[in-house]
Amino acid sequence: MWKNYQDHLEIGTIYVTLFPETLKDEESILPAIDLLIRDIFFDRIELGYIQNAVVRNELKRRLKISKVKTTYVAQPRIFGMGLDINSLDEGKRKEAVLQLKKCMEEAVEMGSDSMAFCSGPWVNELKEEAKAALVNSVIELDAYAKELELKIFLEVYDFNVERNRLLGTTIDTLAVAKSLENKATNFSLMIDLSHIPLLRETIEESVLPLKGKIGHVHIGNGVIDQEDSRYGDRHPYFGYPKGSNDVKEVAEFLKALADIGYLKQNGKASLSIEIIKGDGERAEDLIMNAKRTLKEAWYLFGNMDN
Repeated sequence: MWKNYQDHLEIGTIYVTLFPETLKDEESILPAIDLLIRDIFFDRIELGYIQNAVVRNELKRRLKISKVKTTYVAQPRIFGMGLDINSLDEGKRKEAVLQLKKCMEEAVEMGSDSMAFCSGPWVNELKEEAKAALVNSVIELDAYAKELELKIFLEVYDFNVERNRLLGTTIDTLAVAKSLENKATNFSLMIDLSHIPLLRETIEESVLPLKGKIGHVHIGNGVIDQEDSRYGDRHPYFGYPKGSNDVKEVAEFLKALADIGYLKQNGKASLSIEIIKGDGERAEDLIMNAKRTLKEAWYLFGNMDN
């Protein structure tokens, strides 16, 4: 019998997607974060590097006092700098690993207990060699993660829609994860419900084969209609007219996570909600959309044949 969702989930969110204005104005970060810190619904906030030292230190202080956990997200650095940890150019691969190690140091400085990152660009030719390079990079990052007592999560994206990452399809993801068995102990995968429609896979196809290899998950919405302005990895709110995910899909995702033992009767599994604020939308409304969606999905999941 499943209890209240907050008895089984450590719920987080990505603040920068709810408050994209903070990317241009770091002084707006603290008021934005306060909205989440004061909400007992959220146990974790995912954040990236903050250049302003005064804002960074004050944010760290507030997060510590309020007992909110944090995960550092390195993806903006990866996309912004064009980093490629599966590059067959050894110099480029090593530079990407070096930059991610710097991200890990920043994560520790912020008091984060984990860091999320992603693979480099998708390649058709020499894909097996690229996967081998990715494995080598993760082994290096994992060794440093052990030194820093940090968990690292490799996020799975689309491979031919918008982000175009090597991981990628569940077949490729599973192959890489198996290659890392017994070689990377602070490492695990991160999957996102919003990316599954972009992969053209079912929820079961994306989740069930990865049993025992997932360390963190996201839920969100995705759009596969190329004519829609939110097409691709743009995470509209749940129930968005052209979206692929709503209450039913979130419930099915929870069911699959329970089937592989990620969700447990005893203990909490980490799950973050990612919604990107669109033009004319308010962060407060999007937060309530997420809460009500998860609440309804949990009820539906709890009445499935688990």
